[in-house]
Amino acid sequence: MKNLLSSDLYKLRRLKSFWVCLLINMGLALANILLIQYSNGGAPDGVAALDYFPRCFSTSTPLLACISVSIFAAGEFGYGTMKNIASHGFGRSAIFFSKTLVGWLISLIYTIGCFLFSFFPAMIFWGMGTVSESFVTDALIITSLQILLTLAFSTLFTAVAFLLRQSGGAMAISICIMQFSLLGASLLQLFLQEVLHIENQLSAYLLSSCMNALYDPLTQEIIQRCLLVGFGFLILFMLCGLLPFRKRDIK
Repeated sequence: MKNLLSSDLYKLRRLKSFWVCLLINMGLALANILLIQYSNGGAPDGVAALDYFPRCFSTSTPLLACISVSIFAAGEFGYGTMKNIASHGFGRSAIFFSKTLVGWLISLIYTIGCFLFSFFPAMIFWGMGTVSESFVTDALIITSLQILLTLAFSTLFTAVAFLLRQSGGAMAISICIMQFSLLGASLLQLFLQEVLHIENQLSAYLLSSCMNALYDPLTQEIIQRCLLVGFGFLILFMLCGLLPFRKRDIK
């Protein structure tokens, strides 16, 4: 497992899409701060960097991570590379978890890059602001939950890549899931409410919805929902990627 992970990390360093998407992610974060600064003539409504903290985690990060993770995880299924790796004695579970861990690393690096290029420019333009008594606790909770939800997204991308075994298709399906899951959940929610008279909030239990919920003031309900959704989907996607990979032949 150690050798396999070292090999995957070496391949990641040589993956051009990883670096390109990282630069784009950081550039978008910086551009957003510049847009706010110069379109409003300064901080909106006296907002300081600490007030802007929850929004330093952009929802564009999973989209860009999707590109890199899909290319990285599915790229070796072509030209018999994955079959060659398996023939060297590496177990399929080890192969999948190695790709998953590197996918998590990609998403974590993108999250950190986005945060740095949002928070520090905001601090330069708008000042640090006042630290409230609950800020440190809230900041740690928001950061932890954002990372958890981002890792769940990354696991989805890896699972789709292992199911489709083709980078382009995996990327397209993952993007469609991210873009249209809210629409699907909203339609199902409407059907259950109007036809079956079942009250529900399905759309609130999506990864993207939980990410957006962290922009609002923290409540116990939001924290519990994010934990449930984050860990639930992470485990679900991991099983969906691992179990079929263990059973299907590698060509």
